[in-house]
Amino acid sequence: MRQPHDIRAPPGASKGPSVTATVVAEHACEIVASLECQCGPGGERIPKPWGEEIVLRSSAGEVHKLLRIRAGQRLSLQYHRRKRETLILIEGAARLCVGPDAGQLRTEPLLPGLPVTISPRMLHRLSAPDGPAVLLEIAMNAPAGEDDVVRLADDYGRAGDPARR
Repeated sequence: MRQPHDIRAPPGASKGPSVTATVVAEHACEIVASLECQCGPGGERIPKPWGEEIVLRSSAGEVHKLLRIRAGQRLSLQYHRRKRETLILIEGAARLCVGPDAGQLRTEPLLPGLPVTISPRMLHRLSAPDGPAVLLEIAMNAPAGEDDVVRLADDYGRAGDPARR
């Protein structure tokens, strides 16, 4: 079994990947297919300027989504106040820019099937520079009805505006 890669949080933030994320890593493609079947044809699709999110499951602070990133696009440079995300690359190639602050960002490729956990308050940005990418996101401590994202930079003019997703 591959071990999850935990992006360490700043001091005081919660640490460690969830058990759910570790189990998902072993059978990511099968679980995604199963979740898509359970929630109907494709789940709730949320268009984004960089592609789309497909909500596969949402319950009690845990949300499972597919992120479909179009070729050449990237998400906001952002962090979450409480939410911890585990990302698993399912298809294509994606890169993750991550660091505790803007002066310590590093970019690394995501490896297919290997989970990466991003702790609350950790800066991060996903991109698909060389072609489209599909990722599974498992969000823990996801606040219901509250936008937890803080955008620091955004290619689509959404930085600093929590109302614009």
